Amino acid sequence: MPATATIKVPGTEVEKLTGEKFPLTNRNLHLSIELRENQLLAVLLDKRSNQYIAWASYPLNKDNSLDKILEDEMLSTAASSVSVAFTSNNYILVPALYFKKEALKDYLTTQQLYKTDETPCYDYIKNLDSYNLYTTGKSLDTLRKKYPGASFRHSSSLFLEQLLTENKNTEDDKVFACVFSNYVDVAVIQSGKLLLSNRYQFQNTNDFIYNLLWVYEQLKLNAEKVPCIFYGEIEKDSEPYKLSSRYIKKLSTGDKGMPPCTAPLNTLQPHTYHSLFTQYLCV
Repeated sequence: MPATATIKVPGTEVEKLTGEKFPLTNRNLHLSIELRENQLLAVLLDKRSNQYIAWASYPLNKDNSLDKILEDEMLSTAASSVSVAFTSNNYILVPALYFKKEALKDYLTTQQLYKTDETPCYDYIKNLDSYNLYTTGKSLDTLRKKYPGASFRHSSSLFLEQLLTENKNTEDDKVFACVFSNYVDVAVIQSGKLLLSNRYQFQNTNDFIYNLLWVYEQLKLNAEKVPCIFYGEIEKDSEPYKLSSRYIKKLSTGDKGMPPCTAPLNTLQPHTYHSLFTQYLCV
């Protein structure tokens, strides 16, 4: 393998794309938010025209707190509905048959996922008939105060829900990887059914490809034939992608095209913000 390379962390400055003039009034809007460790992403959907009309990325740091970011005019727009997805913290899937709400902390504790200073949460994944269990930090209280009627879910729940919907009639094996700055959510679908879903941490390209190839090896998937589709913070000219292409022959990004958007948003890469733009369909 080549020398180790550290993967660049995105989201170091505020970025916005829109042709709208704020504040927006008398519009039927949905606001989707994705909260990452060091970044908040947001997009506004005009429900009447069924078009996304504004997108923004805000860095989260000591000079730009969540409270401060939420004061932004786009995030203060009077939306008729709001959804929020959390990407941080690992998760565990429990079949609905075995899930008991009163045992939520026990499930998380058993997998060493429970944190005393965080809130235990769960999502129901309809296409899987399972519950996704995870914890969230103090940001949950901040967002609930700002958006009291919002829907809150983990990004992995949205990722799995959408993948199972898109591949319900697929007969072939497929590997899907949603990449973040230092971890990747991997899902394997076989004959339209979920075979594996897990999160793997990494610090460099060697870690990244090791985890991905481990999935192929453990599930006895042929890296010459079984495709891997990337989403998230990865580009075709990046080191992780180029290294992966040496071992996995059918490699691609989830470029199915952007959902209906106004012109300024058409510069965005569909695979990078897949979970953000499909959020409205899964809540």
